[in-house]
Amino acid sequence: MRDSDLPSLGNTPADRIAAILRAVVSTAPVVGGLLTEIITELIPNQRLDRVERFILALAEEVQRAGCERCLPTSEGPQLELVESGLRAASMTSSTSKIEHLAKCAARGLTKDEGDAIRAQRILKILSELDPEELIVLLYHTKLTIAAAQEFRKLHPAIFDLPLLMYGCDQDVRKRNAEYQAAERHLISLGLVSEEIKFDSKTGSAKLTIRKAEKDVQLTIVGRLVLHHAGLIEEV
Repeated sequence: MRDSDLPSLGNTPADRIAAILRAVVSTAPVVGGLLTEIITELIPNQRLDRVERFILALAEEVQRAGCERCLPTSEGPQLELVESGLRAASMTSSTSKIEHLAKCAARGLTKDEGDAIRAQRILKILSELDPEELIVLLYHTKLTIAAAQEFRKLHPAIFDLPLLMYGCDQDVRKRNAEYQAAERHLISLGLVSEEIKFDSKTGSAKLTIRKAEKDVQLTIVGRLVLHHAGLIEEV
């Protein structure tokens, strides 16, 4: 959604809430009353511009899926899912991440309460990832060397790492450590896994400076998170 499509907001919290609700009611009248209660009672001090983006993105996804009748009208997993999405959106300044959160929440808004429970589980994981970690996670979906190289070229700030060698300076070590931190976080969440590389001829582990070489691979949970975020079509 373009910035020019967003409604004009006032200077006071009350003005901003009113502007958000006007936008919501015009886009998805069914959900207007429910979100009024959530916004005014649960998150009165949060960043309302971020909340606004999430609400509008969610309304757009709900309309696209044609599931307006599945929007929550009472307490239950569907309402908890929307609340979780609102809180997560209020804690990030990334427009793209807010849209990913909205797509994830929309997937859980069905008549089946189990869908909402499972979507909330994925949304919680998604909320823990920063925008760069999402890109690193998406990188692991590239199955060919050519596709991986092309993807890396699109994000040089993340993947264009200086060569780590003996005696390299502090900046080189720091830059590589920052990338490793992103992958470590993805591993800790179970989104990617480390697999030891084996020599097909000898059957023994490949070694680099007496340490086993490892290959980082996307897990099914990682694919599920990307799917719910709208970044890949199939799990």
